[in-house]
Amino acid sequence: MNTFSQRHGYVKTPDSPQLECLSDVLRRKVWNILKLHIWDDWSSGAWDYTTPKVQAIEELYLSIWYFLGWDLDSLSRYNRTPSKHIGYDTLKSLFLEGDWFRVLDLLEFVVLKWNPGREDLVGAVNRAFEQEFSAYRIIGGMIVPISDIVEVQTVESAMASSCPHSSTHIKTAAKLLALRPHPDFRNVIKESISAVETACRQRTGHSTLGEALKKIPLPSCLKEGFTKLYAWTCGPEGLRHALMEESTVTHAEAKFMLVTCSAFTNYLEEVLPKK
Repeated sequence: MNTFSQRHGYVKTPDSPQLECLSDVLRRKVWNILKLHIWDDWSSGAWDYTTPKVQAIEELYLSIWYFLGWDLDSLSRYNRTPSKHIGYDTLKSLFLEGDWFRVLDLLEFVVLKWNPGREDLVGAVNRAFEQEFSAYRIIGGMIVPISDIVEVQTVESAMASSCPHSSTHIKTAAKLLALRPHPDFRNVIKESISAVETACRQRTGHSTLGEALKKIPLPSCLKEGFTKLYAWTCGPEGLRHALMEESTVTHAEAKFMLVTCSAFTNYLEEVLPKK
């Protein structure tokens, strides 16, 4: 099986320098964002452990230890004071020096655990990703290898679909694409087309996408296009019947299907609202 770097194009060639998944500059920017949005709130009540913000950070610190699977006997106090950075330094070292996929996993966990509704924190991290030309963005609480703003908004909109089962398939597809260090491209495609199938079936009552598409008033070329996409996933070399080798499915194909199927479910929301 190809490595993550090979599948995503992070390969050194004679004509181009090696691209890093998480540069040193981006690591520092992300750490600084967390410092300003979270860690600095500890020092404001460093000598008063009853301060709600301090307690919340202490709880976050403990939950990180559980998340990383570290031995609790090695848990040092957070103790962020001007002269004593114990647990704080451990976290900083992990963000600045740890394996890139562990850093992204931890960042994703911290952002979601700290406050799922903090759009200012999510926005700040996404701006840092954009400034450093990262391939990642936070979408629906997950760090996903999709960076185009239109594509991001398309997937986010599909996640909020009025069809709950379709929305669940899109969320699952995004989660599989976000798996680190090895995304599950094959099942990204399976879940993406399942979102379209579910959305169409719920609007027509038919049991398959092929039959459902016949009953939905769509432009003929669009209907034909999705019929062929569906046939690709179900045919002899398709993905829904476990016949296609994982190594033959690319990031580009998985991302294309997630974004395209998200766009189609959004289209159905507008032209044919679910009854």
